[in-house]
Amino acid sequence: MMTGRVHMRKVSVLLMVVLLVFGLTGCGKEDNPITDDLKQYLEQIALIQSIHDGAVSAYNSYFNNEDISSNDLVVIINDQVVVGFEEYIEKLEAIETTTDEVTDLKIMYADSVKLQYDAMVIISTAIGEKNTEKLSEASTMLSDAANKYDEYKNQLKTLAEDNNISLMNSSETRVDTSEE
Repeated sequence: MMTGRVHMRKVSVLLMVVLLVFGLTGCGKEDNPITDDLKQYLEQIALIQSIHDGAVSAYNSYFNNEDISSNDLVVIINDQVVVGFEEYIEKLEAIETTTDEVTDLKIMYADSVKLQYDAMVIISTAIGEKNTEKLSEASTMLSDAANKYDEYKNQLKTLAEDNNISLMNSSETRVDTSEE
C-alpha cells in the first residue's frame, strides 16, 4: 500500500514532467503576429473568393458565347458582375487585419479589385452609349488593375516567404497548413 507521501511525490514528479514537456514544446516557436495575421487574412480571402470568381466568370461569358448580344452583356454586367464586385468589396473590406504589413497588403489588393469594379461600371455605360473612348478608358483601367494585382501577388509572396508560409494554389489565396 502506497503512503500518501510517496503518492504525492509521484504526482509531483509526474506534474513536473508534464510541465517540462509542455514548456519545451513551446520553446523554439515564437509567436509571430505577422504570420498569424497573414494566415487569417488568406483564410478569409479564400472564403469569399468564389464571389469574385463568379463576377469575373459572368463577364467572361460574353466572350465565350457568341450568342450574347451587347445589350445582354450590359444586363449581365449590371445584374451579376457589378453586384458581385460590390458584395466582394464589402466582404473584403470587412476582413480585419492586425499588423501594418498585412493591412498594407489588403489595401493593395482592395485597390486592384476596386479598379476592376470601376472599369466594369464604365464598360456598362460605354456599351449603352456606344462610346469607344469610355471602352478604351475601361480597358486601360483593367490593365492597371491587372498590374496592381501582380504587384499584390509579388508582395504577398514576399511576405509569405519572410514568414515561412507556404501558399498552395495559383491564385495564392490559400495557406498550406499541413506543417503545423
